Amino acid sequence: MKVLSLEPIGTITNYFPFLKEETVDVLKEVMDQATNYYDFVVRLGSKACDEDVSLELAYMAALHVWRSEERSLQDRLREKFNDTPEILVWTFSLIDIPYTFVYRDKISGVLSRV
Repeated sequence: MKVLSLEPIGTITNYFPFLKEETVDVLKEVMDQATNYYDFVVRLGSKACDEDVSLELAYMAALHVWRSEERSLQDRLREKFNDTPEILVWTFSLIDIPYTFVYRDKISGVLSRV
């Protein structure tokens, strides 16, 4: 019986020319084990959380976890890499970031926040 694996997709492989060979090897290994993109994200994110990985691999994990909005993995990555800004930035969902819009009223010139 043939086990299905994730076919190479640009979402992952587009980064290969910019990554160290060791990182690419790990990404390929996780791709070979994964059955789909979501499975890849969960496996890679779990690997980054559970193992001692390079900053580059942790960054790739955080990026893909952020894209998939897998909240539990975002929380785990935030806990493990809370002192690493390159990773931390990818551990928050856009929904979680408070936005404040400032505008100036055209007539009164008063600044307001929404």
